[in-house]
Amino acid sequence: MGEAAVSFSWVKGHTSARLVATGLVTQLQHTANAAADGQAKLGAKPHTDVSDFAATLTARSKALEWAASY
Repeated sequence: MGEAAVSFSWVKGHTSARLVATGLVTQLQHTANAAADGQAKLGAKPHTDVSDFAATLTARSKALEWAASY
């Protein structure tokens, strides 16, 4: 265990079975990439509701318009 047990390597994103067949990525890389994509979607899901953000921007815009009028 420790730092010696961890290694990183770049893998093309959004891999496909075709890329595995051509040898550009391994099956393990393809499977791991699909898992990473799934985790990214789960992480992004709570942030897809932008209604609060839009309401905040609208309120700030109105406040700035009001302030600029004085």
